[in-house]
Amino acid sequence: MSDDTDPAIAKTWRHRLLSGRALWSAVDAAASPATALVLAAGLVRTLGASDYGLIVMALAVSALSTSVSPAIAATTTRFVSEASATAAMQADVSRILTGSLITVAVMDVLLMSIASAFAAPLSSAAFGGAIASRPDIIPIMLLAVASLCVQQIDGVFAATLKGLQKFRPQAIAEVLCRLVLVCLVIAAARLSGSVKMTLWVYCASFGIACIVRFNLVKKSLDVRRLLSRPHAADMKKLLSFSGWMWLNAIATMAYGSVDRIIVGRVSGTTAMAEFNVYMQLAQLVHFIPASLFAFAYPVFGALSVNVRSHTTQIKFLFSRYFVRCVGISLSMAAALLLLMRPLLRGLTAGALPLSHESAFVLLVVNFALLSVSIVPYYATLGLGSARSVSLITSISTLVSVGITVILTPRMGLEGAVFAKLAYSLGALSLYVLVHRLFKSASAVPHTIVPAS
Repeated sequence: MSDDTDPAIAKTWRHRLLSGRALWSAVDAAASPATALVLAAGLVRTLGASDYGLIVMALAVSALSTSVSPAIAATTTRFVSEASATAAMQADVSRILTGSLITVAVMDVLLMSIASAFAAPLSSAAFGGAIASRPDIIPIMLLAVASLCVQQIDGVFAATLKGLQKFRPQAIAEVLCRLVLVCLVIAAARLSGSVKMTLWVYCASFGIACIVRFNLVKKSLDVRRLLSRPHAADMKKLLSFSGWMWLNAIATMAYGSVDRIIVGRVSGTTAMAEFNVYMQLAQLVHFIPASLFAFAYPVFGALSVNVRSHTTQIKFLFSRYFVRCVGISLSMAAALLLLMRPLLRGLTAGALPLSHESAFVLLVVNFALLSVSIVPYYATLGLGSARSVSLITSISTLVSVGITVILTPRMGLEGAVFAKLAYSLGALSLYVLVHRLFKSASAVPHTIVPAS
């Protein structure tokens, strides 16, 4: 089937891909990794490889404790989107927002309490004896946890703006807040030379972002009082919907954080800094196409309401999105490999040894392989298979972490990268799952694909 044989579907595809919503959504998503690269380059130059590696490691440790945030954000976006179509839109959105903030705040208080009560043993377990002996390691760890707790609150406001379909103001706010964060954090690192002061400013920068987005949400709703007491039913549906998404979020967070911790413990913070720079650059091969095609999730979700009658359109859109998504990823991978040395040298300015270029090549290949599962991921979630998606990502993460523990002490950075390939190979089963859902949808008349 070609675009010419089904102009209505082709028009839908072009409109979704080229519309302002898709563009601003991509800008929003790209702001974080883009500024992370700039931040990495600035902190390596100002603090040195060892202290920068310590910051990355501390944030990776604390990120494991805040893995609930993506699930709450996804849940907030969904229910705010529903509430925005109701007659009592302002009141409904306010209750959903407040319920999400309460959930995140309770988690934040619990995490900070645990981190404060068990700071010494947690630091020793996470960083190992050499790093844990630093006199400032406990406040460093607590500041890392605090910064991500504040970031979780900011994430709820961002999710609310997306649910209200305010993609343009959300993207502009994200870019500006990230630029402020980069400027303030690098300035703090340069002026103080202190990891602790740098993390203080990092935490405060997300506090500024919270204030900015709070006012944006208030303006979008055109209300004097933004927050209102949620009903018991609101809290129940927020928590119940998040169930399998939490498992998926934990797996995703572990995939992105555990290897950094293991590399730091086994090979030291300098190797950790080198590994993180490779990761920040190579992951763009997956992140950019994933951001561009994020609109596919609600497209498939809307079509799943009557999946039997929409099966042909779902298959057509899936194939079109899939080919274009993989094509973008492979093009980016080729460009990164061709420009590998000037890009890496430009980012680090000689502050890192960059003695593991083969690890960077493997990372680029890994993320190109992972891009094959982007559209299947959105399609399977949109068709109601959150349970299957969560199980696949969780099992793949467990296998990847296990291989990381085994290979990293033996092979160094290359071992950690080989372990990542295990996750990408496991994620390919999403492609098989989505075709099984297509087959099931074709066989069952006029029904919604059941959650599996």
